[in-house]
Amino acid sequence: MKIGTYYYPEQWPREQWQRDFDNIAAMGLRIVHMAEFAWFTMEPKPGEFHFDWLDQCVEMARQRSLDVILCTPTAAPPSWLSQEHPDTLPMDQFGRRDRFGGRRHYSPTSPAMHQATSRIVTAMAKHFGSHQSVIGWQIDNEYSGNFDQSEHTHAAFRQWLKRKYETFDVSPGAGRSFGLDGGRQKCSVFFDPQQQFRLFASLHLFD
Repeated sequence: MKIGTYYYPEQWPREQWQRDFDNIAAMGLRIVHMAEFAWFTMEPKPGEFHFDWLDQCVEMARQRSLDVILCTPTAAPPSWLSQEHPDTLPMDQFGRRDRFGGRRHYSPTSPAMHQATSRIVTAMAKHFGSHQSVIGWQIDNEYSGNFDQSEHTHAAFRQWLKRKYETFDVSPGAGRSFGLDGGRQKCSVFFDPQQQFRLFASLHLFD
């Protein structure tokens, strides 16, 4: 079994990288995982890719017989994306958009987010995909509890419900599976008015 470590070279001075890779190898670690939060560093402007710094890090890993796992950086969208496309930010049940910053500040159904994601992921795959030291890819970051109630997400969720359940009747359709057979939470059709998430009786699905 190989044991590795996460490393974020974009957060450290370049003159420190050699020392860090030396220490990683000296500790007996065999894999270095990089780039999961480095979208802006790799693409500071739309379509303008800067991979030279990551090339240098991958080469440092190779020189020390370290394997590399690269991560798609979609958990940390760049500031220019939300500035140019505010609809990429998630929305709460009251119609308020989130702000840029932190992690996972995106709507998973935003067309602009999909387009930008495809562009950076494709560029990374073309640039690093055949490198002998890159042994794998991590897609995005860990699962999160972020919620989004934007128009795109509501529309996508209703389409998913239609494909899966065909009907929203309490039995045997989507209503029962989501625990909506109690009191005023009942719905009759997929396009009923938006529900506040906190109204639902349970976070557990029955299906």
